[in-house]
Amino acid sequence: MLKRNWRFSDALPYTTGRETLRPESIPDDIADVPDTIMQEVLACQTCERNYKITPQEFAFYRQMPCPVPRQCPDCRHLARFRRKTPTRLWTRTCDQCGTRIRTTFAPERPEKIYCRACYLKEVY
Repeated sequence: MLKRNWRFSDALPYTTGRETLRPESIPDDIADVPDTIMQEVLACQTCERNYKITPQEFAFYRQMPCPVPRQCPDCRHLARFRRKTPTRLWTRTCDQCGTRIRTTFAPERPEKIYCRACYLKEVY
């Protein structure tokens, strides 16, 4: 990136302490949240950074009925990333036939692991 003169920064600007609504003041039920929340500045309950709810985001929460998030977009993204399966492969054996296979599920995880052939037999 530096060879191409692209600008990169780990320290992106943000604000804290300017919230007009604390996370504990946000109703749990989206039906109870007023439209004025889009004008409010919220504080992330994890990192204290300020963020706002956009009209498109608020419409999505109303349509899906989801609660208004109490974390900033960066913290929500990190939480999703942590739930993702790791990019490492472990050698395990198929729980059906005993064939050695490579999988992203670690040996200490409780899921049953099948090879491709056994999985297809199980599903179809």
